[in-house]
Amino acid sequence: MTKVSIVCITYNHEKYIENALNSFLSQKTNFDYEIIVCDDRSTDNTVNIIEEIRKKNLDKIKLIKNKINLGSMKNYLKALSLATSKYIAVCDGDDYWIDNYKLQKQADFLDNNPDFSVVFHNTRIINENGEFIKIYPNFKSREINFKELVSYNCIPSNSVMYRNHKQLTLRNDVVPLDHYIHLKYATIGKIFCMKDIMSTYRMHQNSLWEFSSNDEKYYDFLDKHGICYLNYMNILNKDYGLNNKAKMIKTMKDLLFVKLNKNDYLSIELIRKKYPTLYSYMLENTFFQLRGKSKFKKLLYYLIFEPQKILNKFVKKQN
Repeated sequence: MTKVSIVCITYNHEKYIENALNSFLSQKTNFDYEIIVCDDRSTDNTVNIIEEIRKKNLDKIKLIKNKINLGSMKNYLKALSLATSKYIAVCDGDDYWIDNYKLQKQADFLDNNPDFSVVFHNTRIINENGEFIKIYPNFKSREINFKELVSYNCIPSNSVMYRNHKQLTLRNDVVPLDHYIHLKYATIGKIFCMKDIMSTYRMHQNSLWEFSSNDEKYYDFLDKHGICYLNYMNILNKDYGLNNKAKMIKTMKDLLFVKLNKNDYLSIELIRKKYPTLYSYMLENTFFQLRGKSKFKKLLYYLIFEPQKILNKFVKKQN
């Protein structure tokens, strides 16, 4: 039986996947490990590249080709569910490892420290041209305080090794999923950071989180993942005591603006039903801004005084 399952999700990673797989296959261990690659119906040459490498490593690589595009969250959870080993290491198809003893070091740590559920390490961040940006989180070897982990995601996903706890129930409607999973693991065991720099995270234009809060990519992110992002912040607030109400209000405001721009009244209604208290609070506290011609002010007006107009527009659009 394998001791470690390496979980790798891919989508249109033809430029990067060979580097990632070679870094997995270069691992030097005194135990067996498997590589589980879940491809989310890539439209480029990613699958063909994986297949070519797999032919030479049939005993190591398992390739799962999704018949439909699941999206990164569901694809990641699917890949995790297929891992049967004692430990799980994670690395997306556009990242890679730079230490051939990474798995051995982390597995040894978990073997010797049964009260820890997660071990991770520092990672090197580069841009799409391979130029160095920084080391993250740049910690010395130490245990991570739970409160510190709640406040921000200090664990690079390509550096983590989990103890395989099958009893964990994970939601599929939360973004960022990795931070949510780290916190779930932190409730059942301690977390340790190794000072070693053993992986590389690649920042590129398709990276989910590479945007500022006022550019077009931010609004595209909200359109695709806004409700899941609200779910994530709500979990931090309700389950882990993080006071992020102001951020949730701003996010909801921006999300409603995006949905109004797209005439997506169904999503607006879903947001209202899912977060009625926050929704009402936001409306009440921005009531004074109603005078004006911006689309958001217009939205507030209709939501408060003429909600039937929004419903009528939606019904008309569906018919």
